[in-house]
Amino acid sequence: MSDVARRHLRPAGRCRVWEAAVFGHPAVVLENRHLRATVLPQRGGLLHELVHKPSDTDLLWRWSRGLAPPGGPRPRLALPQGGYQDAFVGGWDLTFPAVARLQADAGTVVGSHGETWALPWQVQLGRDAPDGVEVVLTTSCLRTPFELRRRLVLTEEATLRCVTDVLSRGSRPHPWALGEHAVWDIGPALAAGGRLHLAGEVNTAPEQPEGSRLVPGRTEQWPLVATIDGGVRDLSAPGPSDRGTAGLVSVRVARGEARLEVPGRPRVTLEWDHEVLPHLLLWMPFGGDHGAPWFGTVQALGLEPVSAQPWDPPWNLPVLEPGERLRSTWSVRLDDDTRYA
Repeated sequence: MSDVARRHLRPAGRCRVWEAAVFGHPAVVLENRHLRATVLPQRGGLLHELVHKPSDTDLLWRWSRGLAPPGGPRPRLALPQGGYQDAFVGGWDLTFPAVARLQADAGTVVGSHGETWALPWQVQLGRDAPDGVEVVLTTSCLRTPFELRRRLVLTEEATLRCVTDVLSRGSRPHPWALGEHAVWDIGPALAAGGRLHLAGEVNTAPEQPEGSRLVPGRTEQWPLVATIDGGVRDLSAPGPSDRGTAGLVSVRVARGEARLEVPGRPRVTLEWDHEVLPHLLLWMPFGGDHGAPWFGTVQALGLEPVSAQPWDPPWNLPVLEPGERLRSTWSVRLDDDTRYA
């Protein structure tokens, strides 16, 4: 990352990019007067924090069990679903080429959430100017024939943008699934009331996490879904009654946009290319999933644009032909106005 290093930082208010370390992990920081984004390239390109600077609020949720230092004592067990849950700490991971466990025709097995989250990414400085900075991350998969390039762009606005390019370097078609595993801190929403704005068709997962009140395997219209006690739940308004519950649904979005409003916190607007990522997973562990490895300790909201639902049959996944390319884009905007009803 030598081309990211500098001997001075620009005055506050202009765009900056610089090297740092988080508990021993090399980090790259993109910053302007509105926000600070910290990326851990050697930890799968994890977006570890996304801080709204005027309110000093980190919008991404991070687990209290903490980020293990490089080579730290995280178990690497041969679990059938792979090792993602052993390494998971929150934040925002890229999951590719799988959302669920993937077994290709060639016999290649990829664990749940793919392999990119566990790979080291190389870093290059794409642009370094007072009105905008750009960092380019690249990596090559080990179990699948894909090369990836992820470009993060920050201008003078309160918006972080990302373009992900995938190239298949194999000699035969290979299936793929892509997900943006973004987990948001909404603790105050459960106490004070928040709003999640979406549009689309809701599919409740056929297997719900422990603590879920949702009827599994149902198709509904956003935002109301059936509950096992014969009632309905409004997914757009998480509140105190949701404490101690969990749930997993997928929304077939009408457009690639979700807006999360929590009183006293900046509004988050997430936009993405819904032609590539037509579903938005809502992972809702509001302290109610008591199964391993959560044990009721996770209180967060996953808003995860994905190309396929985790429970979709693997033979329905699209494939990339030899030499074929795929592009996916997203942006996240933080608004200063925190006055929500």
